[in-house]
Amino acid sequence: MLSKFNTAIGMSYSYASPRHFNNPNEEAFNNGRTKSFNDLSFNLSYLTNQFGHFTIVHLAANNILGFENSFGRRFSTTSNGEGEFTSTLIRPTANRFLFVGMFISFGQQYKNSEQSVEDL
Repeated sequence: MLSKFNTAIGMSYSYASPRHFNNPNEEAFNNGRTKSFNDLSFNLSYLTNQFGHFTIVHLAANNILGFENSFGRRFSTTSNGEGEFTSTLIRPTANRFLFVGMFISFGQQYKNSEQSVEDL
């Protein structure tokens, strides 16, 4: 069972409406639109004591549902033989990201006899 004093759990959802971008292959200015941006993230932090120092163990994962987000398109500066500008999709470098870290306070060191649950 997770102790309510030592553990923090969080979840967040982010949404961004589609953004306009200029597509040089179309007559109208800023006529292109990206897909909407979606992200469901999860995090967990656990406060503990390691070697007499307060320690936080943190786990975070973003885009856990694997949405295929994009930030627009990058068009070439010159047109090809057919008069069209080729483009590439601008995407995040990774679809999902996982972070595991440990943060240790190197301040005052505590002995086990000096600690209580309220200190953590």
